[in-house]
Amino acid sequence: MIFLLSLITEIFKTPSDTPISKKYYAGKYIIRCYGGQGGNGFTDGKIDAAGGKGAYTNGTIKITGTGVNFYIYVGGKGSSGPKGPNAGGIHLGGKGGMDTSDNDASGGGGGASEIRIGSNSTSSRVIVAAGGSGGVVYCQGAPGGNITGLYSNAQNKFAISSL
Repeated sequence: MIFLLSLITEIFKTPSDTPISKKYYAGKYIIRCYGGQGGNGFTDGKIDAAGGKGAYTNGTIKITGTGVNFYIYVGGKGSSGPKGPNAGGIHLGGKGGMDTSDNDASGGGGGASEIRIGSNSTSSRVIVAAGGSGGVVYCQGAPGGNITGLYSNAQNKFAISSL
């Protein structure tokens, strides 16, 4: 989900691999992005691990001149199912693992939400909110990342990795 706040608030919620292209004119804009949640993990055919929440990012941008095109992508939730492989969420979500022996599949990863300004090139990204990972066999999915990533400790809690 993406919020663009100015004098008028716009909310983009529909996940898509095709960007919403919109021109914004001179002004100050507050941007809030949420990555898609990862899919649920299964053990013996039952949900036992929630997918990780998508990341939240925000920022403020000032547009000058006659305006500029924004290319807006909204990430979707990862798929869930006992057999797998479960599809990743729309817009860059990773596919979950497949269990070949029984019903212990992992959830698909959540998709990323992002905004590109000026062109639709990846080098024009100004803000990205990563999707959460899928849950898997008693392990909750990791939340959407930060610049260094996260790791799980023995208590199935997540801590920030160091560079």
